[in-house]
Amino acid sequence: MTSCPLPNPPVAADTPHTRLPADLQQQRADISRAGCVDFKGCNVSTVVLAFNEYDHARFDAGRISHSIETWPDDAKAKMRNEIDRFSERNGGAKIIAVTMAIAPDPRGFILALHWRPKA
Repeated sequence: MTSCPLPNPPVAADTPHTRLPADLQQQRADISRAGCVDFKGCNVSTVVLAFNEYDHARFDAGRISHSIETWPDDAKAKMRNEIDRFSERNGGAKIIAVTMAIAPDPRGFILALHWRPKA
């Protein structure tokens, strides 16, 4: 019997800047100090994509990290589709920054768009 990956659709969520969790507020403060990014008034649209069985092995071997450049092509393509969908939903929004991470448990890819609504 052969194994085939199960579909793992990305899950998107939007969070207004007034309701950001403490860890995200701290991350933004760290980025602001290091890179002069002004997050004031930025909402966050987060996309989470669960690892498939192959991603777990790649991560354990050190071939996947927090940098999107190390993510598998299918994960990057799904994230690009989600960015396109974000743009369709939020026409005129200005993306200020993009952050990436690996969720610890359950493991998954995280892409966060920090954005301001159209003025």
